Amino acid sequence: MSTMEPMTQAAGPNEVLVLGAGFSRAVSEHLPLTDELGQLAAETAEVAGTTRVPRRGFHDGNFETWLSRIAEDQPHLGETENRENAALFSKMREAIVLNLRVRQTMAFGTDAPSWLYELLSVLHYRRTPVVSFDYDTIVEVGVASHHLWHGGVGRAVTPEDVLNDLPPPAHRVGTYDGGIVPLVPTFRLYKLHGSLDWYAAPDDWTGATLNRAPTADRFGEPHAYDEEKRKRELPGREPFIVPPSATKLAFYRNTIVRELWQGAAKALRAAERIALVGYSLPSADLVFSGLLEEAIRGREVTVEVVNPKPDQVVKNLELMGVDSGQITIVDDDPDCVPSFVRGYRDRAAEAFVADLRAVDSSRGDDTRLTMPWGDPLPSASAAAPVRAIVSIDTLRPDGSLVLSTGPDMTRPGGQAAQVFASKTLSDLLASLGNAHRVVVRTLDGRDVPVVGAWQESADEHHWPTLALVPAGRSSR
Repeated sequence: MSTMEPMTQAAGPNEVLVLGAGFSRAVSEHLPLTDELGQLAAETAEVAGTTRVPRRGFHDGNFETWLSRIAEDQPHLGETENRENAALFSKMREAIVLNLRVRQTMAFGTDAPSWLYELLSVLHYRRTPVVSFDYDTIVEVGVASHHLWHGGVGRAVTPEDVLNDLPPPAHRVGTYDGGIVPLVPTFRLYKLHGSLDWYAAPDDWTGATLNRAPTADRFGEPHAYDEEKRKRELPGREPFIVPPSATKLAFYRNTIVRELWQGAAKALRAAERIALVGYSLPSADLVFSGLLEEAIRGREVTVEVVNPKPDQVVKNLELMGVDSGQITIVDDDPDCVPSFVRGYRDRAAEAFVADLRAVDSSRGDDTRLTMPWGDPLPSASAAAPVRAIVSIDTLRPDGSLVLSTGPDMTRPGGQAAQVFASKTLSDLLASLGNAHRVVVRTLDGRDVPVVGAWQESADEHHWPTLALVPAGRSSR
């Protein structure tokens, strides 16, 4: 049997991406920033009119500070007032879920921007840990909408893979046989504040009743929330979101939440580069600020700030003891997130070329080049379209070496017709010259950078293969 592994054991540096509300807003203008979400929740019928909500609304991050105060008993308030705050906090949490569901459905009404698929492709190949504070399911739906291929596994990457099955999906509730499917090696997503599609029994802090509803949405194909279906699959459960408040002590008793935070902490402590993408590093979130400070302290860690208003983030980092020389502002304009992703993609493409230069060219004479395109398909078990690399063009002035593909090899007769016509690894190495990146021409005329490759060993049925990893999808 043939096996498939990344071309290099360490596909990239030890890095972590931290995603905040600004990341989701960059994906869709329908998704609110934190203060905007607080204002939407405050205007919901069950909350509107209460004198406990600031009359001037929420701005400059004060929604998180205000929510912190009503989430926990305050020593200067009496029992009645603290109970009223607790009731208001419960209503606000319900209003947050209600409003964000509506906005998320609007966001899924169209396809995602191409840069999101490029980012997911790089994350998948490099297995980069991702820490998210967003309640929405942008990343999970992006994965479900994008056929991220992994050789040798026989299926596409699913949201369960990136979540590491935490929390477990609803279909396992009440079963003795968990039916656990082996996970595909890919990036890990740590959702530290919970999610719109997570549900638990009220006041259950053990994690025993915390489960995730199946991901039904796709970009361009939203599904309306079905409360009756939720009652059948997850009876008696309520949405599980951890408020963006300072302490969150009760929520941290949940064993699944603790496992997620511990996994995120381990990744951050090992990181050489941490990118804060649309995350404002609010002072109200004392727990993560403390975790990040401990992870960075005493180490040479590069912190990239991806935010249209980076000054306060930089100030908070410096207050944590991060030297200004360790901080990089990626961009300070409204398009800073797509700009960061393009740079992240290009770094991966350049790293792939560097890996190619280290390959012994004498071993590539019979290694065929293929491209398994990341197209969305009807089911995760369907085979991805695989095309042989049939031509290598001359090097362009911008440093791009352009490859072209043939017809889909997964169709009947396709492989036999192309296997001898495909270019080899030796052909590619001989053509590299001064190339900075390798790109593959799509059927609609775009040049998609290659950000990695999977090596498949030979067996009695297959030639040895180098399957190139494209950044994004082959079609829009």
